[in-house]
Amino acid sequence: MPSNGAMIRTPRTFWLPCHDEWLAQRIDNLENLPEFWKMMVSLYKCSPYDLFNWGLRIDPTDEDNILEELCGILPHAAFGGDIVKLRDALQYAITLRVEGHILPIGPLDQQSLAKLVQQGVRLGDDPRSYDTAQLVKMSDAWNDTKRRRWYSTPLLWELANYVQDREVRPASEKTFFVLEFRDVEAIVACIDSLHVKGWFSHSVDQTNDSWLHANRGKWDELKPVGLEQLKAWEKESMLIRMNARAADLPDWSQGQLDVRFWLGPGCDRRFRITMAAFNEKWHKFC
Repeated sequence: MPSNGAMIRTPRTFWLPCHDEWLAQRIDNLENLPEFWKMMVSLYKCSPYDLFNWGLRIDPTDEDNILEELCGILPHAAFGGDIVKLRDALQYAITLRVEGHILPIGPLDQQSLAKLVQQGVRLGDDPRSYDTAQLVKMSDAWNDTKRRRWYSTPLLWELANYVQDREVRPASEKTFFVLEFRDVEAIVACIDSLHVKGWFSHSVDQTNDSWLHANRGKWDELKPVGLEQLKAWEKESMLIRMNARAADLPDWSQGQLDVRFWLGPGCDRRFRITMAAFNEKWHKFC
């Protein structure tokens, strides 16, 4: 499971004793981490590290409380087990909260990828080989994806109406998506509001209670089973991320097509920093 999208060989020699110390502290200090892992694996068929990419990370000063709040929304029909929809909502809440923040960024949808193929763009080629015309097509594909993904999603519209107060932050904080407790709180409030308006049949608490009740008898069997497996999967996930950083890969899940559409002229140039620099700013183990 901790393949972050694909089974790849990881550089185990990169793992140092200080990493073990950091991981042990993480397991000890994050009470809600086991539940979050179990729900991500069961509902989204992926690891938490497949959610926290494309520039999205948790505020490390309040991580356990945020994980608890996230567990509450994971089963809801607003996301339907779709990791992209979940990440979009979390990123969008941050974008609305911080004045001048970059817009959400995520993978191209299948319709846009098919269109690129029809236009003669060879997906997966070394991005340094693309000419200007190809890069324009790629950034146009992102804008097509964005329109389809955002404009048909009631939750994002509700968030735009709900989040009114904007925070002034330094420019360096407008390029990455640092998730705070209030961002998840806003999503909960918006889902519950849409439930009252008839968009969703159940509120956040109703859906979460129902899912937990249905899985109560098999909770101990849900993976990862026990703290040792949790520790092993956390370690493997971090090794994969370290390997990706060493290979100078973007901040995305492994195994997807190498389509770096954010290099195109039609995209916010700050996306280049988002996708290239965040790993250097996160999880300083030693």
